[in-house]
Amino acid sequence: MKVLPSRLPELITNIPELRIQKKDILAISVQTTLGLNPEDVAPFNLQGGNIPGNSLNYQVDGNGNIEFPMVGQVHLEGLTLYEAKDTLTQLLTRDFKAPVVNIRFTSLNLRYWAKYQPGTYTLPDDRVSILDA
Repeated sequence: MKVLPSRLPELITNIPELRIQKKDILAISVQTTLGLNPEDVAPFNLQGGNIPGNSLNYQVDGNGNIEFPMVGQVHLEGLTLYEAKDTLTQLLTRDFKAPVVNIRFTSLNLRYWAKYQPGTYTLPDDRVSILDA
């Protein structure tokens, strides 16, 4: 009987950071910490208010933009989540003191090819196993 060598999991360290693409859906919420009324940030959050996790979803359009309340069109295509967060924070500092922007992918427009079922598929998260794909 042949004994196969055991394989230990390998840490993959050179994974490129995901960049925002057209048709991605982003969950974005805005809070403030410096004495503003919760109603001040209500246009940015579900059910209004200054409650973490109350994010609204924004789909990146065909031009790579989202329509953000009180700001208008913001081009996010090609940015990482950190870069998009910085962009939105800078835009909001005109009207708010110390805005806190939270942003994450809710739906990715990642494309992959399956040998027996070619096509474009939407993946549910930014961390996907090979089995999910």
